[in-house]
Amino acid sequence: MQHDLAKQVGVVSRTVRRHRMIVAGDRVLVAVSGGADSAGLALLLSEMRSRLDCELALAHVHHGLRGAEADDGEAAAAEVAARLGLGFHRSAVSLAHRDNLEARARAERYRALHEIAAAHGFNRIATGHTRDDQAETFYLRLLRGAGAEGLAGIRPVRNDGVIRPLLDCDRDAIAALVAERGFRVVEDSMNRDPRFLRSRVRQELLPLLKSLNPAVVSLTASSAESAAAASSAQGRWAASCLPADGDLPLAALEELPAELRRALVREWLKRAAASVRVSARMVGEVERLASDCTVGASIDLHPDWSVERRADALAVTRAVAPMAIPCRRLDIGTPQELPGGWVLLARVEEGALPMPMDLWSAVCDFDRCGELTVRSARPGDRVRPLGMSGHRKLSEVFGSRRVPRRLRASYPLVASDEEVLWVPGVVRSAATAIGPSTTRFALLTAQRLTVAGGNTP
Repeated sequence: MQHDLAKQVGVVSRTVRRHRMIVAGDRVLVAVSGGADSAGLALLLSEMRSRLDCELALAHVHHGLRGAEADDGEAAAAEVAARLGLGFHRSAVSLAHRDNLEARARAERYRALHEIAAAHGFNRIATGHTRDDQAETFYLRLLRGAGAEGLAGIRPVRNDGVIRPLLDCDRDAIAALVAERGFRVVEDSMNRDPRFLRSRVRQELLPLLKSLNPAVVSLTASSAESAAAASSAQGRWAASCLPADGDLPLAALEELPAELRRALVREWLKRAAASVRVSARMVGEVERLASDCTVGASIDLHPDWSVERRADALAVTRAVAPMAIPCRRLDIGTPQELPGGWVLLARVEEGALPMPMDLWSAVCDFDRCGELTVRSARPGDRVRPLGMSGHRKLSEVFGSRRVPRRLRASYPLVASDEEVLWVPGVVRSAATAIGPSTTRFALLTAQRLTVAGGNTP
């Protein structure tokens, strides 16, 4: 009916204007799957094309899944383009690794759409996400423990030019409009597959919630919008608090309420590692690193980078191939440069004993030491941590200090014969500890002059 078309055009027009999704002269690539939502998006934007003063074309991404059903979906998408008189582009992607299939398919789909847009000069990519998709995303992320940023759900406009003009439309209304207009649609059977959590939210959770309150979808969408506003405000505040040099001062986190502390950490991570989606887990790990760990501790948050705790700040360090340290004698009185930017110094002294302030120095009873050597840690190494009884596996100590596995071989280990005495920044041993009979002591100090991303104290 013309009335239903006009009604949905009005809804989409308000959404587009409110979020400035499309301005005069934009070239918009409409993602079409063959399903009802994307067919409705193409129809509505086609109706609005002249008043928006924009160019439109359609694009379909074939994932190589679902066999004949997927082929039929591509054919249905092409039919939409032909009926509306719009250009049609297609791309095929391969999902060789099927782990986390839903997420991989989504990532490949967006990658392919951006490639098509770049190749043909489109500056906007429109997807057919509806208000129902927003509600599903909200509950998916709620089940996974998301904060305000996660509960904001599907953003109307993304920084990469992706827009969601149907975000204020109901899925049933779009489906009814498409059916009335006689478009052939092919729904994705994966949307009903109970192996995927989103499918269970769609098929089980939302119908249950609708039985309790029929307005739950619109109410949830409003909650997501509120979360987006709160997250945006927190992000602007956090951005204004961050220094320009890249590191996050620990003092900036002190005294802050938990929610603002998390917002500051999240904004810092987004700025420091712009290509990575920051999760609540990442934020929690960095908070714990700031509050619970010693200088030099670090955590891997991504294959390409880690976060390291320094004396007064947190820093992102880029991944470098760890350099193992071959076994060598530790000379007395001469600074020794080691792979990875380490400099170790062993001095023998008598008299007043300077007590180490942290794990970056150690003191041993020199007369009880054999030949001091320095090397990388080896599988099976054990240590008697100072202040504890018994031995522990060195690998367990590294883990408790949050030293990433890939970096452990790059830490120098000082030993006397086969007894581990010290790993700078990680552990001091009770072996050869000084006592009342000590007359000469070896004072060991370490510095790391160059590491990926900056200096370590």
